[in-house]
Amino acid sequence: MSPKPLLSPAAALFAGICFFLPWAQFSCAGKTWRITGPNLGGVLWLVPILAAIMVAVFVFFFSRRQGEKSRLVFMIGSLAALVIIAYKIIRLATGPRPLFGLIKPEQVGFRIHWGGVGTILGFVLALFGTSFLKRERDQEESAKSAQSA
Repeated sequence: MSPKPLLSPAAALFAGICFFLPWAQFSCAGKTWRITGPNLGGVLWLVPILAAIMVAVFVFFFSRRQGEKSRLVFMIGSLAALVIIAYKIIRLATGPRPLFGLIKPEQVGFRIHWGGVGTILGFVLALFGTSFLKRERDQEESAKSAQSA
């Protein structure tokens, strides 16, 4: 079996883990704060829930040799998670108290960390990986045709 069908669930699991890692860091008055997905809260909590649902659905169907049935779940879940993240970022940037409207990022030592980037990258890869979720019969036929050629 090719490892390609495992790209979507692995990427969703990666995105779910990255959600809990630091997304950004800033310093003020000698203190350093790290912002994680849970710190941002609100609707963003749907992101790791979607990742967990996608992995669980894949495990359920893959154990029955029907991994392709999880394809739609990965597509909808990944797109929904990316929309939620974009909404939260836009809302933070244009909210009633924009941090960077008055203060420049370099003044507070603002730095982007890999948590947010990894979460976004994970969902993009999960979406891309759906192209490898094919029916077992299609995979066997393509393998036979490749061997006979």
